[in-house]
Amino acid sequence: MRSERIRPHHVLVAERSPSISRLIVRAVDAASIPTLCTIAESGRDAVRTMMDGHVDLAFVDANMPGLDWADAVARSRQGAGRTFFVVTSEHISKAAARTARDLMVYEFLAKPFASDRVDTVLDNYRRMRTRTSVLLVDDSSTTRSVIRRVLRSSLFALGIEDASSGEQAVARYARGRHDVVFIDINMAGIDGLETLDRLLTIDPDIRIVLVAGDRTKQARAESATDQPCRVLHKPFFPADVDRVLHGLFAMTPPTFGENGHEAVYI
Repeated sequence: MRSERIRPHHVLVAERSPSISRLIVRAVDAASIPTLCTIAESGRDAVRTMMDGHVDLAFVDANMPGLDWADAVARSRQGAGRTFFVVTSEHISKAAARTARDLMVYEFLAKPFASDRVDTVLDNYRRMRTRTSVLLVDDSSTTRSVIRRVLRSSLFALGIEDASSGEQAVARYARGRHDVVFIDINMAGIDGLETLDRLLTIDPDIRIVLVAGDRTKQARAESATDQPCRVLHKPFFPADVDRVLHGLFAMTPPTFGENGHEAVYI
C-alpha cells in the first residue's frame, strides 16, 4: 500500500536580526512538525512570499525595512489563507498590540526572547492546527448558524457538528465523543445545565463551554458544576473562542508582552 504523503508546513521567517532568525530556524527544525522553511532577506521578499505562496506559519519582524507588517497581515487575511502570524519587536506599544489582536496575529514576542518562547508557539501551533471535533448544541437554528461562523473563524481547526436539543446532543455524544461541546444554557426541553449533567454521566472528563445570554445566568452556570468548564457570554468573537480553548487544553496563552506573562491591553 502506498503511504500517504504529508504536505510540509510552510514556515516564513522574516527577521532582520541574524541571531534571532537562527534561533527561530533552529527551533522550527527541532520541532516534530514536517516543515519547509523560507528565510526572507528583505521586506519585499517577505511580502512576496506572503502574497504569492501559501504560508502556514510566519515569524515577522515588525521593524524589518521595507515591510509594513500590519498591511502585509491585513492583505494576507483578504485571501483564503489562514496564516498563523507571530510578530517580533524590541518594543510593543499598546497601539501595536491592539492592531495585532484585531488582525488575529497569534503572538507578539518582545525581543530579546529565548528559544523556549518559540517552542511554546510551535507547540500551540501544532495543537491548534490538529483537527478538533466540536459539538454545538442550541435549539435555535439562527443562533447555531451565527456561532458556527464564529467558530470557523477561530485559529483552531474545528470540525463542527450541530445538535438542536439536549436530547440530541446526548445521543450524538454517546455515539461518537467530541473534543469540545458548546452548549447554550437556555433551551426548550432539557436546558443546557441538565444537558451538561447527562453528558457528565457518559464522560466525566468531557470538555464543556457553556454559552450564556445574560450575566445572571452566566453566574448560575459557573457555580452549577464542579466540572472544569468555560462560559462564553453572547455575543462572543473568535478571539474569545481561542481563549477558552487554550484553557480547556491547558495551553500556555500568548503573551503580547514580556517575561512570559499574558498581557492584557485595553
